[in-house]
Amino acid sequence: MRRWLMFGLGLAGVVFCSLLVWSLVRQTGAEEDPSTTVSGTGGTDGSPGLAPLPASEATEISKSLLAAEEAFQIEPLIHPGELSAVEALRLLERYEEEGEGHRDPVWLGSLDSLGKPIEGVVVRYNIGSPRLICLTPNEQGQWRVDFDAFAQHCSPPVEVLASGKAPEGTVRVFAATDTYYNGTFSDESKWACYSLRHPAIDETLYGYCERGGPQEAALEAIQRRMERNRNKKTSSDLGRSGAESKAPPSRVTLRLKRPIGAADRQFQIETVLSDDWVISDPPLDEVLRARGE
Repeated sequence: MRRWLMFGLGLAGVVFCSLLVWSLVRQTGAEEDPSTTVSGTGGTDGSPGLAPLPASEATEISKSLLAAEEAFQIEPLIHPGELSAVEALRLLERYEEEGEGHRDPVWLGSLDSLGKPIEGVVVRYNIGSPRLICLTPNEQGQWRVDFDAFAQHCSPPVEVLASGKAPEGTVRVFAATDTYYNGTFSDESKWACYSLRHPAIDETLYGYCERGGPQEAALEAIQRRMERNRNKKTSSDLGRSGAESKAPPSRVTLRLKRPIGAADRQFQIETVLSDDWVISDPPLDEVLRARGE
């Protein structure tokens, strides 16, 4: 009888421990299950709870944009911008004609940005350079295409700025540090120099910002980010080659103004609007200055 009593107590203990372990496992599993939590890119614009855009949805939105035949089909797919849906349709038709058709869009994933969250999709045409579709969320959390960024839009057109016919403008360009000091911008101790390239023209624009100013700080922060990304991507190659590759130019959106006495293609960088071709509001240099960066 005593033996059976001890057996019963032992069995009850085993059952109790099993139930306790099962309860703990269930609770832990619920906390770690991705379907029960909001995962996101944790964008640096202050929206850490934003869920990332699935690859299937990003490519589907891009395909719908490229397949649009009427302006009303484009309107719900894009953010309001400088280019209207009618203008967007005309540009899409032009890109299609000049590129002799396009291949299926390819999802790139979340783009590393110091500003708002951006999901990228690349469109490759049969002829010419590929174009980047940038999708960002609106105030309601709905992902839309920034068509101005896709069109690499400059206001006024970058050709007009390069010709000297316009004294100021907003440009979407590739920026890299440079050493072209001349004329109004001869003092290297006062000015930081950047070469600015746009796919639509062969000429190089030159942008200058004051040493120690918020514009230089923002462009340096962008360059540091590019360096970090370059080092991550090429770390395995460095062990084989023993040499570091140069970081590629950064996509930036800038507000430029040509001061009196400067050459046609020399501009002062008044504002660093974004570290990509999607304009941030407020401008990126103001955001970083407020953060103390």
